[in-house]
Amino acid sequence: MMECREHSGIRTQWHPNTVERHHGGMKTPLLPLVLLAPLALLLQACPLPEPKKPSLRAYTQKPRIEALRTEPEGSDKGPIGFALYNPTGSIHVQNADVPVLETRLRISAESEEAAQAIAKGCRLELHAEEHAGEGWLRLELWPPEGTPIERIGIDFILKIPTRSKLRLRSRHGLIDTTAATVDEMELQTQGGTLRTGEIKNRLDFSNRSGKTVILGGFSNIKGWSHNGELLIRKFPRDGKLVFESLRGRATLFIKKQDPVYIDYQTKAGKLASDLSFSRESSTLPGAWKRETLKFNGGTGCCQLRLRLEFGSLQLWAD
Repeated sequence: MMECREHSGIRTQWHPNTVERHHGGMKTPLLPLVLLAPLALLLQACPLPEPKKPSLRAYTQKPRIEALRTEPEGSDKGPIGFALYNPTGSIHVQNADVPVLETRLRISAESEEAAQAIAKGCRLELHAEEHAGEGWLRLELWPPEGTPIERIGIDFILKIPTRSKLRLRSRHGLIDTTAATVDEMELQTQGGTLRTGEIKNRLDFSNRSGKTVILGGFSNIKGWSHNGELLIRKFPRDGKLVFESLRGRATLFIKKQDPVYIDYQTKAGKLASDLSFSRESSTLPGAWKRETLKFNGGTGCCQLRLRLEFGSLQLWAD
């Protein structure tokens, strides 16, 4: 049986297995319907090959050094604080009379010429700001438009005077201030390593899952971690530290002559030590337990409060 349809002056005859169209008395045979379905399946099973992606190599660029000044030439004044974020690499801090930023780039590109073009297009922006009446300089490095930041590895070396204050952030890269003395710092990373040197006053840090290492002297430290590790190797007299974590661990290396007082609070954490100390245990509301530990009398000493909900405390002789 055949069905006829007419649309826009074209008369189409529908046969069970064949389609024909009449254009002004001429018949145009089309493919039999029984062949169309296998042909479609064949095209799906054998897609056209995708163009091959160009291979990328990492190319290290020459260091770029830029002075960090916003005042007129010859002025002795400078910013007191520096804020820097590195999403793809490390930040190292050193002391210098004049603030300077050294940038080292590792760029993934198809060729050395392409890498150099990307490096040339990277720009450093300096934003002068004021916080609590103090001058700050916020530093931002931007890649060329259309270049993914993931293709650019960045290592910063920030050189600053000892009176400076810092606000440093990374994603998973190292932040190392062991080669510098700093007045105040705020450090933040998702999963990188934080290493601190001498801190004159305050340090606030947040390290979600990485390691934080306190190697220099400090006056007041406040820190947080989800499941990272805190390691301390120096305990200045009159220094104070508060550290809170859900599942993180604290490891302390204590010298025999160091007077240290530790307030360890936990719900299910464990205490391990090879040191001799006086110890008092008590309970707190909400199923918390408290261990009060004193080394070398615990008077005029470094005071630590470690609130580790499910985290452990390790105390070893240094």
